[in-house]
Amino acid sequence: MAGRKADEHGARKVAEHVRHHLVRPLEIHNIADGNVDGAVAELLRFSERFDLAKYGGAGAPLHDPCVIAYLLEPGLFQGRTINVTVETMSELTMGMTVADYWRITDRPHNVHYLRHADADGFFELLTERLGRLP
Repeated sequence: MAGRKADEHGARKVAEHVRHHLVRPLEIHNIADGNVDGAVAELLRFSERFDLAKYGGAGAPLHDPCVIAYLLEPGLFQGRTINVTVETMSELTMGMTVADYWRITDRPHNVHYLRHADADGFFELLTERLGRLP
């Protein structure tokens, strides 16, 4: 739900009215904690330094590669259909995506929410695809 902070009310309408869309939270992209060599390591060095400085965690989020990996190999990712909405009332959390992953509420399930990724499978796919480049 990119851009939700720019238009949180619009994002909430999408979450409430569009059926069968897919949400992958930013946390799922933080799977870059395996051993990666060559070109892949070079691609990750800058963002890893940035993330270490900003968040204090190892590994760089791989937002775009995760989207492509999901399209190529959806079985690498696991999740379930849940309710997701966008906060529009609180000054502190305006625009925040609220995912009811544990199905605490009775809200209708409107999103397939990805929560886990097969890091080894992801990196095998990424390395194999990068290896095809000239």
